Amino acid sequence: MRNHLTQFLRQRGGGDVHLAPEPTDGLQDAYLTWLMDQVRAVPLTGVDPKSIREETRRDLDLAAVYTALMTQRTDRAEERTLRPDHEAQRLSALAVLNTEPHLTLLGDPGSGKSTFINFMALCMAGELCHHPDANLRVLTAPVPEDDDASRRRREEEPQPQPWDHGALLPMRVVLREFVARGLPHMSQSATVRGDSLWQFITAELPETLRPFESSLRQQLLRTGGLLLLDGVVTCWGMVGAVPETTPQTSR
Repeated sequence: MRNHLTQFLRQRGGGDVHLAPEPTDGLQDAYLTWLMDQVRAVPLTGVDPKSIREETRRDLDLAAVYTALMTQRTDRAEERTLRPDHEAQRLSALAVLNTEPHLTLLGDPGSGKSTFINFMALCMAGELCHHPDANLRVLTAPVPEDDDASRRRREEEPQPQPWDHGALLPMRVVLREFVARGLPHMSQSATVRGDSLWQFITAELPETLRPFESSLRQQLLRTGGLLLLDGVVTCWGMVGAVPETTPQTSR
């Protein structure tokens, strides 16, 4: 459209037309790079940082060490009609998210929910940035085979995990930080508005990325995205367009 408009104006005006560059071209890449920096490091809880060599520390990148998070949901419901003798297999969190526009992951602390959230954000941002080591290919890598049933299927070609939505613009929110900085204190009487979460998301952006707020909102409303909420015991993701307004809530 930009090229056609330039050509049209040249034909109408008979001269060269100089259009200003899109102001958000570099800002989106900067936003995605900032997000990747937020989620790519693997936390070393319980490990003495002094005991880790610098070359080892550089290898502790989430994209390099992540293993697919498995859920309790199986594919039996999908396969029951077509293959009655099919042995039920547990589905990965990615495979379940692929089929659900809204998803809540429940699990004990340390079960991998936050790591899955970070890995989704990392790979989505990496795909949009054309990163060689964090992208949709890495995200959908086949689930590792580590049980007897999998060993019996080794002669079969490993299949990538399903993902049919392409690269979605990711947004990640740590809910404990939202409660601490984005909501009124419990002692204060205040109404939580429908845009409170959005105000917190934009307030957390670095100062240099604040001009990207309007473009980010328009992209989410127009083409959708992936909203990732990292909570204490739950993680929630939404695939698709983000509604422009949400009901008021006191939760």
